[in-house]
Amino acid sequence: MAPLGAPEQFDDVTLRGLTFSHAGWTEPDGPHGFLHFFANTYYSGGELQKVELAEGNAHVTIPAAPRFVPANVEFTAAVRVALHDNTFTRLGGGAIGFAGRGRDNAVVGNQIEDVSGSAVTVASGTGTRIQQNLIHHIGREYHGSPAVWVMDAREVTVVHNEIHDVPYSGIVVTGGSQAARVQVIENLIHHTMTALADGGGIYLNGRQGTSYADGTLVRGNVIRDTITPYNFGLYTDYGAAWVTVQGNVVHRSDTPIVLRVTPPLENVAFLDNFWDDRPTEADTPPSGVTLARNKVLPKDGFEEALAADPAGSAILASAGRGAPPVGPSPGQAV
Repeated sequence: MAPLGAPEQFDDVTLRGLTFSHAGWTEPDGPHGFLHFFANTYYSGGELQKVELAEGNAHVTIPAAPRFVPANVEFTAAVRVALHDNTFTRLGGGAIGFAGRGRDNAVVGNQIEDVSGSAVTVASGTGTRIQQNLIHHIGREYHGSPAVWVMDAREVTVVHNEIHDVPYSGIVVTGGSQAARVQVIENLIHHTMTALADGGGIYLNGRQGTSYADGTLVRGNVIRDTITPYNFGLYTDYGAAWVTVQGNVVHRSDTPIVLRVTPPLENVAFLDNFWDDRPTEADTPPSGVTLARNKVLPKDGFEEALAADPAGSAILASAGRGAPPVGPSPGQAV
């Protein structure tokens, strides 16, 4: 398929029941090696930028034009391309990538394992559905690669997937000027952050829309066993805005959520969630955060207490690949 940024366009294509395996990526063997930046990107030379933090009291230096780790099956400006019931295994680089102004693409029912980079990357585009995939043991060489990365995209649905045994975050949603109506719904995510710190089962940053109605919805997910220290099971970070986090379960993380980050959270709502620890500053949340009707269950006997709660048991029953496909989601009003 076409590499990220290439001019070819693919419309109305279905790839079903195939196996993609035993492919490599040799650029890191060259003289520049591999200098990871964030998620599925790296620095390969060129201009650097200084970003001020904490009102000028700290800064980070970032590449002006980071490059993507390439995927083995990539599409640019694809329309109605579907990947159904395929296997991706023993791959250097990433597995699947969508970029450009594509729309109405689908990644459904695939098994993705033993991949050096990310399983699925969606960089811009509209209407992508990532559903009922089994994703595990990815990021084998490039540990900063999330299992699923949605970057500055619109109307993306990540639903009923199972993600486990990954070195960094399970699902990452990065906002931006085009980001709107991303939904992360009823996924089962466990044994994430097995190698790195400062991430989570689900991680979001940046502006996700212009209101709660067109922002990002994170609902009905089960997130457990976020392994290494300094992690947040469900992590809203670095200026996340217009995010609704509703009816999720977070268990056995370092901390279930974080409320105070830099730049601060704006219009982020945590509603009706279950977790096994009280978030820091829950009694005095920042002005941009809403906390309502969340339940703290005891760490010892958490599963039993959750199963005994009708709302909690319903979340458990719906999360993961075994649940039926969902239809259009209701509005996200807070």
